Amino acid sequence: MSHSHQQQQVYDFLTAFRVADPDRVINSLSRFHQLLQEYNPQVNLISRKTPPEHVWLYHFLDSLLALKCLDFEKQMILDFGSGGGLPGIPIRLACPQVRMFLLEAIRKKCLILRQMLDRLNIKDCRVINQRLENYALSAESPRFDYIICRAVAMEERYLPPLRQLLRRNGKVIFYKAHRLDDIANLRYQTLLEEDVPGLGFRRILALDRNDLVGSLSKATNNLNTERI
Repeated sequence: MSHSHQQQQVYDFLTAFRVADPDRVINSLSRFHQLLQEYNPQVNLISRKTPPEHVWLYHFLDSLLALKCLDFEKQMILDFGSGGGLPGIPIRLACPQVRMFLLEAIRKKCLILRQMLDRLNIKDCRVINQRLENYALSAESPRFDYIICRAVAMEERYLPPLRQLLRRNGKVIFYKAHRLDDIANLRYQTLLEEDVPGLGFRRILALDRNDLVGSLSKATNNLNTERI
């Protein structure tokens, strides 16, 4: 199977980290790429300024970088602010035993996410059309090992519901480049920090559940009953 330069870079990444059946993953990502191009004119799932050939690196490889420093297999993961299913769908394709939840507040995006999951035949991946604060209070919301945030700036109001949704040893995972303004006052751990060919400088950062309070969070926590 011949790959474009960008596809080959993703393929090499998958093989380097011993992802099972990288050809299957590349084929599924190729289909996902087609669906993003099909649906993006209807609803802005990814930036329309991104050339189609750059999606492989800017969105797929970038989404998969967390595999370099985290073991997601058999974990419960919430993709907060999923948008076009990034990073949740690429991670789910690379880690088939993950239970992935895609949380997105915009209904039109959720409708398209469900259609894409169906057309990609992805199981154990659920789309949640709610705001984070409401989902944290929902009786049906599970507790997660990881909450991943790729295109979300941290705000004061997010801290209590994020804490509420994590298991006792859970972590919030941030995808960042240079700017860290939104989490600068929180105690985070740097899991990955490197220049990635074709992408530039990238960071993967983690916040423990117990660190989702502190100097950024001075508001009263309205989520009084925690369900572990």
